[in-house]
This record gives sequence, C-alpha cells and structure tokens, in this order.
Amino acid sequence: MDAIRIKASARTLELQGDLAQHRQAALAIAQKALGEDRELTTIEKEAADQHLVAVEHLQRAVQKANDNDLRAFVADLGRGVDLGDHMRVAPDGRRVSKAGSWSSAVEKALWRGGSKALPTSGTANIPVPDSQVWDREAKIPSLLSVIPRVLDASTAGYSYLRETSRTLAAEAVAEGAVKPESEIVMERQDERATTIATIGSPQSRQNATDFSLLGGYLDRTLRLALIVEIEDQLINGSGAGANLEGLLNLAGVWVQAWDTDIFTTTRKAISVLEIDHVTPTCFVLSVEDWEAIELEATTTGAFLFKGADGDGPPVSRAARRLWGVPVAVTTELAEGVGLVMDSMSLGLYEYQEARLDWSEATYEDGHTDFVKNQLRFRAETRLGFAKYRPASICTIDMSAGS
Repeated sequence: MDAIRIKASARTLELQGDLAQHRQAALAIAQKALGEDRELTTIEKEAADQHLVAVEHLQRAVQKANDNDLRAFVADLGRGVDLGDHMRVAPDGRRVSKAGSWSSAVEKALWRGGSKALPTSGTANIPVPDSQVWDREAKIPSLLSVIPRVLDASTAGYSYLRETSRTLAAEAVAEGAVKPESEIVMERQDERATTIATIGSPQSRQNATDFSLLGGYLDRTLRLALIVEIEDQLINGSGAGANLEGLLNLAGVWVQAWDTDIFTTTRKAISVLEIDHVTPTCFVLSVEDWEAIELEATTTGAFLFKGADGDGPPVSRAARRLWGVPVAVTTELAEGVGLVMDSMSLGLYEYQEARLDWSEATYEDGHTDFVKNQLRFRAETRLGFAKYRPASICTIDMSAGS
C-alpha cells in the first residue's frame, strides 16, 4: 500500500525552517570553539543556550503543527461524511452532534430491533438537545449552538486549563538578544459532568404508539425541557452540588456598567473586550431586553431600527444583530443583565448521547401506569462546561440601577 503524503501547511514549513536555523546556529557556536580547542566563552554559552531553548520550543510547535495538518487532512477526507445516527463532520472539519428529531430516533431504534410498535419499555439514543451547528450568516438559534462541543469524553470527570491572567510582552529584538517574556498564568480545572434530566407525565399508550403524535410530545416538550435547563445551568449555575458553574457566577469576567442608554452601554461592552484583544462572537440577552432594543424609538415615535430598505418593521428578526454582533436571545437570563463574549473561549463537554427511556412500570398512587395502559418517558444527558478564559466574557448592566 502506498504511503499517504500529508501536505505541510505554510505555518508548519515556517516553523521547520526556524527550527533548522536555531539548530545550525547552536552547532556553529560549538564547532567554532571545538575548532579552536577551547571552552565556550560566557557570551557564546548564553547565545547557545538561547538557541537550544528555541529549538526545544520549536520542536513542540512543529509537532503541534504536524498534528494540525493531520487533522486538516482527515477533516478534508471526512468532510460531509455521516458518522452514524447522531454524529457528523461539520463544514469546518469538526466532529459534532447531529441535530434531529427525537421521535425519528426512537422509530429508527425500534426498526433496528425488528419492531414496528412501541414496546412497554425501552431505550433509544437521541441527539443532544439543540446540537445544530450555527451558520454564522444566519441568526443564532440558541446559546447552545454557539458553544463549541467536546465530544466522546471517556469519564465523568474532565480537566482543562483556564487562563487567569496575561501580560503580553512581545517586541522587536536584535539577533542573539534576550527575548521578552509574556506572562500567561494558567490554572488546571478539575470538574465533573452533571446529569440534566426530566420525566414526562403519563401518556396513553394509544398516543405513544402513533409516531406523528409522539413527535410533537418528544420534540416540543421533553426536548425543550432539557434545552431550558441546560441554558439555565450555563448562565446561572452555582457550581455547587450537581450544578455547573454558570457564566454569571464565573470569577475574572469583565463588567460593563450602565452608561447613558442601552446602545451606548452595549457598544462600550464591545470595546471592553476589544481593548483586551478579544473579538466578540455574540451577545446573550434576555427576551425583554432584546424587545426593548427592537422597540426603541425616537422622541417622534419613529423606530430607530429600520428594515433593509430604511423603512418598514424594526430590526429583521432573521438577522438579529446588535452593533454588527449576532445576538442569542434566551429566557434564562434575567431582564437587565446581558453578556457579550467570544464563545470560542468556552467548551461544552458531551459525555453521552442524550438518552430516552420509557416504561409502564412507574409506581404512583398505589398502582403502576400499567393498569391505566400508560407510558412515561425520561430524557437525560450528561454535560460538562469549560470556561477557558473568563476575560473573554463581559457582563452588562442593561438598565439604569441594574
């Protein structure tokens, strides 16, 4: 079988060239002293040490670049490939959960098992709630869609590095001179996933076996229950007990106080991040605050936001942008509090596909659901939430006195 050649990126070639130069420079210093049959001078030792340190760093950088080239190669091979019922390759090469109908997943699971009817008990793996990939040209479907996913975690515990402070110190330096050091403090975070679950009220077996009716119940009720709780955890989670640590309880984030009006305040919040070299990817606002922005009017009663032709309804809901930044609207954020952030500084760990179980054996009021010919459904998933750089997030006071 012929060997597969992976094309090196321009960045990889650049790093390889730098590595070769530093190796050659260190070797030249040693060969010069050896040819003159003497020890290295102090200046030569310092210069050689600097080259060797650079070699060590560049070796790691080249290895990482090679890994990235391999990932890109594999992603190109798999781009658009279906990886199973609930996994696919996104356009940017990432492996992501596949959005889809829960009722369809249940129906497929039954067909595989050779059954066309819903048994009295069973289990089906279902897509993680709202796992669709956000098309950056469209409006944000939900907060969940903008947070990168980390899939296939092997244990309930997970670890990651969180940046707590940074002082950048790069500058132009002469050859052989000491390079300035950027101070970046990273702290290891060891956390555990939590289970998000709900049990539905009893459903008649006649309704549950009709997949057209079951679809509405599963996809618009149980699924919504999980989505609402997940968003609540990501925003408001206390970090205590089984709760995730939410964004509003995260130390080290920026805070933008109310300033003049809602537009001035939100624009200043963008600047808070940009001054720290962070490009915001989205606002997260409550339903009430986004309504206030859309309905903002001049003293003459004219809406500040117009349609694409300069007239018509305020703010196209299909665009849903503020100061050019996409807006995620959520019911789980209190009125008067907003967020703007780089969502790439976050990670949502998926520890299993969402799971749907059903049974008629639930015992309540002295009898099981069996005697009433009823079934109950339980939906659950296990998630973890990583916050890699709190300083990429800014909370906003969206009203005076909030």
